[in-house]
Amino acid sequence: MTKKIMALIPAAGLGRRSGSQIPKQHRDLMGKTVLHRTLDKLSSLSWLNGIMLGLSPNDNYYNENPWHGNVPCTTFNGGDSRAETVLSGLISLEDKLNADDWIMVHDAARPFVSLADLTRLKDSVFKNNQGGILATPCRDTLKNVSNSVNTKKKIVKGTLSREGVWCAETPQMYPYGALKKAMTTVINNPSVKSKITDECSSMEHIDYESIIVESEDFNMKITYSGDWPLAEAFLKGSAN
Repeated sequence: MTKKIMALIPAAGLGRRSGSQIPKQHRDLMGKTVLHRTLDKLSSLSWLNGIMLGLSPNDNYYNENPWHGNVPCTTFNGGDSRAETVLSGLISLEDKLNADDWIMVHDAARPFVSLADLTRLKDSVFKNNQGGILATPCRDTLKNVSNSVNTKKKIVKGTLSREGVWCAETPQMYPYGALKKAMTTVINNPSVKSKITDECSSMEHIDYESIIVESEDFNMKITYSGDWPLAEAFLKGSAN
């Protein structure tokens, strides 16, 4: 039996760090919203069975500008955190997926992920029958920084080794049953819940070993106000 692959996009956040009153996923990026661009990219995958889109219950932006594509896209109510949104989406799929079907979680604000990287991730996890993530090796020097009590300035306290340090990206792709177990585990543990910033970190709490698939193409996450000019420049360059 062919295993299903569903994409899940947690898009219930407010995107406060982007410096706009409009959540970043709903902001216009050269004629399309960031979210629409991300959905367009995922819908280009011939092997994808559908998309689950987690939105805030009070999200009127998407209701006023829904996405229409060639892959079924089902919306559901997200939670106050990424982890809660992902778990809500997984629960809504209980009668549609088997434990060994696959979930590919992707950031709404990563519209530039390449089809080649998406396919390499899928091929890698299928070949190894083991979940994994797109990531890039850390290239910058890492500094340990703290706030000065007297001056309120940020002060360098030391340099950290970047040996073995990778920057996690998305998608992050796991068997449905294992990811649901991991997300349920961390959500029910208040001391852990607030520390979960991606799906891989939840899998670590059930001792699941995730494989790394190096991202070879541009896959920035639009996060801060200064990211918008870079995103626009990338789109302009891609069009030439």
